[in-house]
Amino acid sequence: SAIEIMNTPIPGAPNCQQGYLLNTALAFYQQGTSAGFGDSGGPAVININGVSTLVGNSSWGCSPKDQRPTIYADVGVLHEFIDETITATPDNFSCDPSNCAIVIIQDTNYDTPRMVGGDIFIRKGATLTVSSTLEMGGARKIFVKPGGKLIINQGIISKCPNAQFWQGIVLESGGQIEVRNGTIQFATTAISAVSNSKLDIETLTVVGRGLNVATGFNFGTGIKCEGKVNFVNAKAIKILNTREGISLNSTEKTDPIFLTGGEIENTTNAIKSKGYNLFISDYDIADTDVGISISSSSLTSSITNSNISAKNTAIEGHFVPFFQISENTIAKPSVVSNIGISLNSCPEAVIANNPLIMARQLGMRITASPCVISYNELDIDATGQTGNNGGIFLTTSDNSVVTQNIVYTHNATFGIESNSEEGVLIESNDINHSARPVVKTSAIRSMASGSENINLNLMTGIGSTSGMLSQNAGFNSYECNNASSVTEGISIESNVEEQNLSGNDLTASIDLSIKSAIGPQIHHGNIFRGGNVRAIGLNIAQLFGSQFFVDPNDGQFLLPTDIIPSSGWFISQSGLTPICIPSPGITWVPFNNWNTATLCAYWDYLKALKISKPNLYWIKLMHLLRYAGKKPLPDCIKLDPVFQAECGITKLVDIKVGLSSISDLLLGQKPTMANLQSAISGGNTQVMASQIGNILSNTSYGETETKSVQKLDSLSTELQTINCAHIISSKMEASFKHLY
Repeated sequence: SAIEIMNTPIPGAPNCQQGYLLNTALAFYQQGTSAGFGDSGGPAVININGVSTLVGNSSWGCSPKDQRPTIYADVGVLHEFIDETITATPDNFSCDPSNCAIVIIQDTNYDTPRMVGGDIFIRKGATLTVSSTLEMGGARKIFVKPGGKLIINQGIISKCPNAQFWQGIVLESGGQIEVRNGTIQFATTAISAVSNSKLDIETLTVVGRGLNVATGFNFGTGIKCEGKVNFVNAKAIKILNTREGISLNSTEKTDPIFLTGGEIENTTNAIKSKGYNLFISDYDIADTDVGISISSSSLTSSITNSNISAKNTAIEGHFVPFFQISENTIAKPSVVSNIGISLNSCPEAVIANNPLIMARQLGMRITASPCVISYNELDIDATGQTGNNGGIFLTTSDNSVVTQNIVYTHNATFGIESNSEEGVLIESNDINHSARPVVKTSAIRSMASGSENINLNLMTGIGSTSGMLSQNAGFNSYECNNASSVTEGISIESNVEEQNLSGNDLTASIDLSIKSAIGPQIHHGNIFRGGNVRAIGLNIAQLFGSQFFVDPNDGQFLLPTDIIPSSGWFISQSGLTPICIPSPGITWVPFNNWNTATLCAYWDYLKALKISKPNLYWIKLMHLLRYAGKKPLPDCIKLDPVFQAECGITKLVDIKVGLSSISDLLLGQKPTMANLQSAISGGNTQVMASQIGNILSNTSYGETETKSVQKLDSLSTELQTINCAHIISSKMEASFKHLY
């Protein structure tokens, strides 16, 4: 039989039952001719640029057929359905990784292992539940169409054995995924979601494709959300070996997302969010370049109670108002971040109660982000680094508050620096600053800043460093700070004016060095223990405008003994009264409130340092012992053979604990305590024993102090048998200083 071909005009508006046709239909009509019975499925073809292009397939018509149009299915509208269907196999068919695809059109359970070589399409109203192992063909995807749903309930979705990877799960707008204890392996992007899709995840493990040798980075992403995705539940997500762990990006206003109890390891960016209000808690992040990066939050975001180890930056914030960062540990001995926390344009941020932040360059870099930084412990080892390195660096973050922080720096340029600031308060911080060789450094630096209050800080230095340094600054106040073992107690550099120096306790090679006129210092109450002060390059008028008043008859006010120039600068005046009632330094208990687990983990870290960096080990150990008087060391340290083998150290710690327990009774024994410290510094244990005996014999104590006194008396006898290495006792010196 012959095939008849009918030429008709390009489709137009049908005139058969007007308004009945759907948008999936086309109408063709030429008077006197029509498709007839048996022609269903026949093609409608249009010549487009010389190519015959299928646009429709005949479906039905109206009578009389030669006077009414023939209705064709619109291939252009239906091509997606056609593409899915022509490669589809029954949904219960297992195939090897070929080109087989599956369309899920009703609720379906995959509760036995199977392989699917093609894509899977979950259509509207259908749910696919995977509770066994599903292996996907190479480069294939699972599409969750609008109104469709994928459930992974104790199931595993992975690649077929002879495939290198599969592409992952794609949630289209209106698609849903629910995960309860599921695993997704070897996908380029495990889950990709767009606006108006929905994720409900509780316990999911994602194992990525791993390293892309060509780029040097891992492949793909664990979870990727573009637009306003409804992330209703995000608990216990574990992601390994991807380039990005969780990537969130939206220009629309989004609902908050709460990521809790997760783990991300071996990525370039563990969590990267833009435009979302993100609340992260109880996360473990390791072996990544950037830990958590949050930007452009419309309301706020927070990171709490998480452990983060990153090569570059552990936490980044850009344009995040009211950013809360608390109770996090940024540390791992094998991977230390260049920068612990970096904030830019994050007004009203709060960084508080982070038990340990370790970094190689900067513990915190705060830019244009007025904030509160409090009750944190920072440990910066800048060995081998260049440029400015230190604990806390603030710039253009006016009226910030930095208080109650412990800052330890090694080979760094500063402990805390404010740069181009106004109205910053730096108060009650404890800074142990080890200077970089050759470079002049400072525990606290005020650079191009004004109207700052720097009060009640306790500073200990190692190397060529100042306690406090001010340059290009004006109208700052330094009150009741304690700086010891430094080259310069307070260094006032060039272009500085109107500085108030009151009640500072300085023990330095040069207690005070000024290169600018700083205004009269009336009734200042500073204590110059080192005795040396210098005014460099100032004329007589500038000196007169920078006079200090000292009461030489009061033991609490120590007049400098070596004053250059020697006249017109320091003036004796009787009747000055103390102005510093609180003691400098922190008032809280460090190491996560002396938490046993935290201390034991820190001790393990120190023991590793003892082999690789023995000098740094000693400095950090003394840093730990400095606070041992507040609470006893746990058994994991005290009973460790490594600790006990350190000559005399357990006895010194016990002495400090004992003296701390009767510290209220020692207030009147400053000279004897000073002698004890001198004996410690000299490593003379017999003199130490003698001085402890003097302290006890001159102390009136009650029943509550009896046990402590008896233990001290016993220890003073034992000390005479100890032959300690000088390094131990000399480094213990600073640990005892705060007792008086």
